[in-house]
Amino acid sequence: MYLNCHSYYSLRYGTFSVEALVEKAAKLKVKTLALTDINNSSGVIDFVRECEKRRIRPVGGMEFRNGDEILFIGIARNNFGFRELNEYMSAINLGEREHTFPAPDFKNVYIIYPYGKTIGRPLKENEYIGIKPTEVSRLIRLKNVSLTKKLVVRQPVTFSDNTTYY
Repeated sequence: MYLNCHSYYSLRYGTFSVEALVEKAAKLKVKTLALTDINNSSGVIDFVRECEKRRIRPVGGMEFRNGDEILFIGIARNNFGFRELNEYMSAINLGEREHTFPAPDFKNVYIIYPYGKTIGRPLKENEYIGIKPTEVSRLIRLKNVSLTKKLVVRQPVTFSDNTTYY
């Protein structure tokens, strides 16, 4: 499962259309795919339709950034979680709240923090640390071995090839 996929709804960060992203996943025989566009969920309805056409399990989520700084990724466990993510981002967009770190106490959302981002407390049951393949060698310095059960691969899918990377 790919946990951190971006479409062109992640302005300046993604070049895939939702259709192209799902088509590429189908060619790679991906069974489950999470769309986590940056600070929005605009493409999720089309994403779900495209995934259903290709028998891929769609998962909705959102990558939360404050400017260029990634704070965390939220993966909805269900429709209630998807609502929590959207209510949080809507409140930010409306100026009713600011980005928070660590993540709010979502009830139906898995949270993935980038490796190296200290949250100042033990991880909750629904919280994980995302490791990019380029960061694997840094795990040698991991002091808290019990955290290994909380590690997930964070391989952002943003561009299809060198031609679409600009």
